Parts: sequence; C-alpha cells; structure tokens
Amino acid sequence: MTDNAREALAEGQRLLDSGEPDEALAILDPLTAHSDPQIAGSAWIAVGTARYRDDDEAGALEAWQRA
Repeated sequence: MTDNAREALAEGQRLLDSGEPDEALAILDPLTAHSDPQIAGSAWIAVGTARYRDDDEAGALEAWQRA
C-alpha cells in the first residue's frame, strides 16, 4: 500500500508541476488520510500548493497548516 501511495504522490506532484492542479488534487486529496505521516504530510503540502494555484488562498493555508 505504501509503495502505491508513493507512486500516487509522485503522479500528483507530476500533474501539479505540469500545471494541472485540479487533476493533481483528485489524486492527492485521498493521500492526506494515509496512515504514514510522511505520505500524508507530503500530500497536504502538495494539496496546499494546488489550492494556491487555483486561487484558493484560505484552502491552501489550511492544507499547509495540516501538513
């Protein structure tokens, strides 16, 4: 499960880096509840970045605080 989560995290980051924050959020949001805090924390950081790029500053701040 953790390897799959790491692959999903990498794919979400790739989408985010490619300028596709909405597609990235679809992959990253479920990872924020992962049992591995490193994966969940990384997902929250990426979710915050995606929300920021979508002009959701309040949502970005909330995600970064959760990380």
